[in-house]
Amino acid sequence: MTSLFQSGHKWRTQILVIILTVFLLLVVPIKAAVADNVDVYFFHSTACPHCLRQKPLMEDIDTYNPNVKVHLIEVSEDPQTWQDFRERYNIRSGAVPRTFVGEMSFVGYSESDGPLEYVPAYGGYIGYRNQILAAISTAVGHELQLDTATKPWQFPWLVLGLPSLYLTSFPLLRSRLQSAQARRYWWGGLGATCLLSVFLLVSLTPDTIIKTFAQQLPFPLFVSTIALADGFNPCAFTILIILLSLLTHTKRRRDMLLIGGTFITTSAVMYFLFIMVMIGMGALLLE
Repeated sequence: MTSLFQSGHKWRTQILVIILTVFLLLVVPIKAAVADNVDVYFFHSTACPHCLRQKPLMEDIDTYNPNVKVHLIEVSEDPQTWQDFRERYNIRSGAVPRTFVGEMSFVGYSESDGPLEYVPAYGGYIGYRNQILAAISTAVGHELQLDTATKPWQFPWLVLGLPSLYLTSFPLLRSRLQSAQARRYWWGGLGATCLLSVFLLVSLTPDTIIKTFAQQLPFPLFVSTIALADGFNPCAFTILIILLSLLTHTKRRRDMLLIGGTFITTSAVMYFLFIMVMIGMGALLLE
């Protein structure tokens, strides 16, 4: 009877030890994982517009996630740390913003979603917002808490309404548009409004949406779409305004053709030379 009691007591003790061991194996790693902090290094510049757009996101991550420590480092204020990270990750490019999550490095910033795409020239992945958040979430082991959710991109219909709004001014100004010169100015304003609408539409459309749309087109249309998006920039519009002011003061059609033709020819030659040099350099590097 005594041996039977001792045997049962020993059996219960062994069961208890097994249960306690399994419990410790399950609980201790979870506590350790929760206790571990993830360090994220965000290198930025006050003169960089992409950095200014990404900085609020990084501040939200640091504020609402106790296990994530985001180090905000301004490259001009702490160049040595920036140089140390570039040497550690073997990065030659000094482009910012640059986000380091563990062994992963993200360059640039885009609020649009995109794939995990590595760019060898920059030594890092493209800084899509969803990929940066996914990398930090994977490192910390849970979904990140943020102050506000990202609103999906909406087509800027209001921009396309600008020409229509301008057209409504014609009945109101009809009495003042009796002369040919006044009508010419009004039509010029309509053309400028249409150009401004297209410029705003391209500027407000995220690069990833333009890229995704262009990739679905045949190659000639793909190149045309990229060229169209590239052609609308503030520098080009500034030059066009100067050119239009010159043409306005030119009364003779021959002089208008000479000024306009010279501008178009020079721009085409410079673009052609620049593109050919870039293609030649790319061919040499790829070989």
